[in-house]
Amino acid sequence: MIQMATIIAWLLKNYKTVLGAVLGLSVACLVLWSINLHNQNKKLIESLEAASNNIETYQNIIAGNEEQNGVLRLTIADMQVSKDKLLQQLDSVRAANKIKPSNLTTAATQT
Repeated sequence: MIQMATIIAWLLKNYKTVLGAVLGLSVACLVLWSINLHNQNKKLIESLEAASNNIETYQNIIAGNEEQNGVLRLTIADMQVSKDKLLQQLDSVRAANKIKPSNLTTAATQT
């Protein structure tokens, strides 16, 4: 009980230091949280742009717009789960050439 009283007395005596430490820690936590949110937002924006691009490309393919060149933006995970024959062929060529997914940045084909 005496220790508790001593701690409380010290906190009251040094309240400015304690307040500065608590506020500094709060600011540091908020900065780290905002950096994390910014990085997540950037990843979501990139993913949304890729999805929008892919939708537009597939719509042009379905509509038969052959004068427009469409470029699909896919991840390796997209290629591995895709039912698209061309994408499966690209992934099998990657695997046959023993190219690690982390080393693959661009794959192209002409149809």
